[in-house]
Amino acid sequence: MSVHDSISRLVSKSVKSALPADLNYYNIHPNNKKIIFITQYHKSKNKSRDLEIIDSINRNISDPSIDEVILFTEKISKYKIKGKINLTKKVKLIKSSKRLTFSHVFNHISSNSAYNKDNSNIFLLSNSDCYFNENLPILKYVNFEDRANPLFLTMTRYEDFSGSLDIGRNPF
Repeated sequence: MSVHDSISRLVSKSVKSALPADLNYYNIHPNNKKIIFITQYHKSKNKSRDLEIIDSINRNISDPSIDEVILFTEKISKYKIKGKINLTKKVKLIKSSKRLTFSHVFNHISSNSAYNKDNSNIFLLSNSDCYFNENLPILKYVNFEDRANPLFLTMTRYEDFSGSLDIGRNPF
């Protein structure tokens, strides 16, 4: 058995045996006030792909652990996405003329004084086709020592092409 296979087997066993922590049973307080999710909606030419993106964005909007959503829209008006995206109070739409870049996001956050006053938030940047499971609230409890101001995290999906999760073996 190769080292790669041994590591994969150990990690897979750990993931399958881990129980999610219910932080409501512990007297601990979050280190981070808000999770501010950042993504972009762009209309896909493929209808099923577009529905997948819309579903993922709406799941993130309805996620109670996400406190705010900054949704950049690529060449799409608020009027055109109103029936697709659940535009609740926590969604802030930013109309953009081009595809989202790190630079664009950083400039928006750094130029917005509301975000610069408080360094206890997490800005979570992700692809529009990603949504999160019940473990996302754990981010609020992580102590990011010597944290950047503002604190940005980027996340992407784990591609599971085999039909079963085998961490360490499946490609990202």
